[in-house]
Amino acid sequence: MDTWTRRSVLGLLPALSRAASIGKGQELPSDRGKYPDPATEFEVVRLTSAGYSSFLPAPAARIVSRHSDFYLFASNRTGTLEGFRMDIKNGNWRQLTQCESLDPDSLVLLPQDRSIAYFDQERLCVGPMSVGKERVVYESSSEWRHHPGLHVADDGMNAFAVEVKDGQYRLRMISLGKGSAITLAEQPFPIELIGSRPKRASFLYRADNAIWLVHHDGKQNRRLKTAAGKVASAYWSPEGEAVEYLLIPEESNKLNSLCEHTPDSGADVLIGSTSQFVTFTPNSDATVFLGASRSKASPVVLLLIRYSKRELTLCEHKASDASQVRVRFTPSSQRILFQSDMHGKSAIYYMDVKKLVELTEES
Repeated sequence: MDTWTRRSVLGLLPALSRAASIGKGQELPSDRGKYPDPATEFEVVRLTSAGYSSFLPAPAARIVSRHSDFYLFASNRTGTLEGFRMDIKNGNWRQLTQCESLDPDSLVLLPQDRSIAYFDQERLCVGPMSVGKERVVYESSSEWRHHPGLHVADDGMNAFAVEVKDGQYRLRMISLGKGSAITLAEQPFPIELIGSRPKRASFLYRADNAIWLVHHDGKQNRRLKTAAGKVASAYWSPEGEAVEYLLIPEESNKLNSLCEHTPDSGADVLIGSTSQFVTFTPNSDATVFLGASRSKASPVVLLLIRYSKRELTLCEHKASDASQVRVRFTPSSQRILFQSDMHGKSAIYYMDVKKLVELTEES
């Protein structure tokens, strides 16, 4: 080996060493910072830098641990989009995936908080929270392609995903143990996953600005008769008796509102009008709702207290597109997470709200 070649190889060794250490299982230091919110002066913590992009998964995915001590998210901090877990207390990261093309909407924390599921291109994978090899559970066919998102039932037995072919969308239920799959519903509209009905064998999804309910055997696929207008998002109540949803009225001069629909009786009632929520989420006992306003004059994150119907402004989100401000409660209801690009690229933020919301625990 001549001198030039030897020097070149030696010069590459540090870079090769660094490259070998980067990947699944690597630890990254906290990159967070704090600031007082300009609107409320409440302390807001930016968990990820706005110099790269970080994303909360889709609402259908459970991403926060049962003890509210860590959460899942996707980021391209290392150069490619991968799945990570972050310790909420100290802000440290751990890389959980090594993907060809991760669907960031599909990251899901499985029961017992020991493993995750996600889609890498057309492959549904299950992998451990610690370093270990992932298992490919299911792969979409050559004709049908994976559509963003993933939901896993509370018992961890089945996953639910959407596939698309020639403008047709189908809802699939996939056995995580066997890898077998059946089609529950097909629609000529994009399907958005909402979730399995607690304690019952049926699934809720959104299509054509409405919510639909279908049994796990694919029977009785029906559109729920909600109030007139567009259903923007929805969630099951804690016991699965009702669906809480965000209604965008047909009349532009009316306020967006939160409503509750009971599928078994068909009853539909108003929970309360909002300051033009465009996205929302309930806490674990559905006594408080977190929402992002689409108001141009006041682009903020708010709390709506169910029984008093009172709204409290928490902080500004100032997102370029308010509909992309994903909001989350931790299971304890003591913290909130939200996603916004207000400081540059998409970043993740959190606030402590324990002085405003009572402690809850996920069952």
